[in-house]
Amino acid sequence: MRLSTKLVLVTLGLVIVPLVLLSASLILLRVYRPRALRTDYGQEDTNIMNINVIRRFDALMSQLEQEMEKRPAESLLDPAVLAGMNESLLADKAYLLGCQEECYFNGADSGSNEDVLSYIRSQEGFEDRSKLYFAGLSNPYLIGCRRFAAGSEEASLYLVLDVSGSLPSVTRIIFLITISVLALAGGSIIMIGWMRLKFARPMKQLQTAARSIAEGNLDFELVPESDDEFGELMGTFEEMRQRLKMNAEERLRYEQDSKVLISNISHDLKTPITAIKGYVEGIRDGVASSPEKQRKYLTTIYNKADDMDRLVDQLAFYSLVDTNRVPYHFTKIPVRAYFDDCRDELAPELEAQEFDLIYENTVAEDVLMIGDPEQLHRVVSNIVSNSVKYRSRTAERGRIRLSVRQEAGMILAEMEDNGIGIDPKDLAHIFDRFYRSDTSRSAATGGNGIGLSIVKKIVEDHSGRIWAESRPGEGTKLTVELRVYEESDHE
Repeated sequence: MRLSTKLVLVTLGLVIVPLVLLSASLILLRVYRPRALRTDYGQEDTNIMNINVIRRFDALMSQLEQEMEKRPAESLLDPAVLAGMNESLLADKAYLLGCQEECYFNGADSGSNEDVLSYIRSQEGFEDRSKLYFAGLSNPYLIGCRRFAAGSEEASLYLVLDVSGSLPSVTRIIFLITISVLALAGGSIIMIGWMRLKFARPMKQLQTAARSIAEGNLDFELVPESDDEFGELMGTFEEMRQRLKMNAEERLRYEQDSKVLISNISHDLKTPITAIKGYVEGIRDGVASSPEKQRKYLTTIYNKADDMDRLVDQLAFYSLVDTNRVPYHFTKIPVRAYFDDCRDELAPELEAQEFDLIYENTVAEDVLMIGDPEQLHRVVSNIVSNSVKYRSRTAERGRIRLSVRQEAGMILAEMEDNGIGIDPKDLAHIFDRFYRSDTSRSAATGGNGIGLSIVKKIVEDHSGRIWAESRPGEGTKLTVELRVYEESDHE
């Protein structure tokens, strides 16, 4: 059963149950209360419509009994005394009649007095004080009798109550009941609308949102319309949608990055493989006939295989970077000696590729820094490799300047080349994964676009930073900033 249907049934129950209870109460009053009245007063003409009138009459009879107890019995037969007692009953539209030896008298003038006297004379058993009589006259009356002894004789006092204006109208009661039912119905309609607004509508929105997520549509917004439990639930649902969308976008980016990486690696591997195949075919076909030429072919094959090995190594390291599982081994490194070793290692390779290495190091001998020597060497090597890859085609020899200095508690390592440079629109993206500018593509140098992203990751993991400056056609300078080790630092 749907929640909206349950809410309607609950609301109708709020109306039907009170009506059933009201009807049952009326039936009980209609059946049992008149029966009690008939038992108590011996009167057949009793119904639910005159219960309050009877209670009022009982109260007046109780007052009369109290007066009879206070006064001497003989004084109750005095018309003057009776007239005084009647004055207090006029406000209740009631009066007293006295009777002794079939002589009736009172102290008040009533227009219906003769009719009442005739009715009393026509009835039998009026001497029974427990009985209550409804006079069937032009105006309805309630009549009760209390007998008392006045000397050696008995006398009676009759309390006569005019109830012509006291009995409720059946039409009026039906009207009031109708108004009550309509009020309950109107209240139920309002309640149904309110409950639909507060419950059914948020549930419908949540259902629609859940269906959209199930269909893979996360491009919507679920706005809470209240600050109650439903509002909190919708807010939590919206937060879940945003996280799912973020995860989906991140997964899509990862898949796209993986495709780009595979494409780039395939392109970069194809070049050395093609070269290796060509040189092997040259050796096999006897093109390299002399030992010197064969040695040259074999050296080229070895260098291309070495390039492939570096690509595979770079790809494997990238997988560690991408999953934050780079195996760092931090230690205290003497800055001057470390970069001197880098210079000594790079110089022969650069010379073989017709590059001049200009090296400057002004850092003191005893200055230390905290880092992983192997990973920092990867930083320097990748930057230098990029400089070689994007060399200027117009210059006879390439040039790389490696400058290391200390400044304000930081080590600044600057690597500047005279290569083709980087366009300003590409400069802000060179550290992004898989980013390759149009300039690099036009240079036909290949490149998988992950070298500088790895460099940036390593530098940041060393609590440092890296930035680039470049002018197209003139060269590029990359600066790596690392912290100087101090004795107060925690290793």
